[in-house]
Amino acid sequence: MEGETLMLKSEFAFRRAALEKVRNGQIQSLSERINEYLEREKAQIRAERAKFLLSKRGELQETMDIEFERFIANMEVQFEKLGKIKIQKLQEIKEQQLDRDLQGFAEFQAKLMQDFENIISERI
Repeated sequence: MEGETLMLKSEFAFRRAALEKVRNGQIQSLSERINEYLEREKAQIRAERAKFLLSKRGELQETMDIEFERFIANMEVQFEKLGKIKIQKLQEIKEQQLDRDLQGFAEFQAKLMQDFENIISERI
């Protein structure tokens, strides 16, 4: 009877160890599948994010190009008006104003680009 009990205990311990190995293998396999899934999802998310950012960069560039063309057209009109001013002092004042406008526009475009880069840096 004791021998049989010892044999049953031994067999139970063997089966328990085998079941633990199978369970550990299943858990390991599941963990690997989850990690693979997460990697695929991360890659997909990165691809979607890259596509989105490129799209937004294109929109920003298009908007900046349109605004640049508008600004240049307006500046051409202003410089034509400047040429028509007869009084030297008024002409100098208008010229300084146009120089400030040019500088301000360049700074504005640089700030837009920097803000866009900052947004991208925060997201990455």
